[in-house]
Amino acid sequence: MGFAVEEVCGLSLAPWAPAASSPVRESLLSRIGAVAHEVVVALGEAAAQLLLQSRDSISSLRGSFADLEGIPLMVTLHPDQL
Repeated sequence: MGFAVEEVCGLSLAPWAPAASSPVRESLLSRIGAVAHEVVVALGEAAAQLLLQSRDSISSLRGSFADLEGIPLMVTLHPDQL
């Protein structure tokens, strides 16, 4: 995507956090909102479903930008799935 390392901020879901948890989503959105992001990339189905409040599969979510409260969000596979 052409970003330098210092332009990237990584946030992670704890493996024990329930994917549908509203407090987890609100915490991530708060952290995302604290920085002026140009784009957000969701790595994996759980992160994508949580951020987009969707039950769609990773295969249907990836490959195009979605809207995350006004910020472009790209869904892709988690590195463990590559």
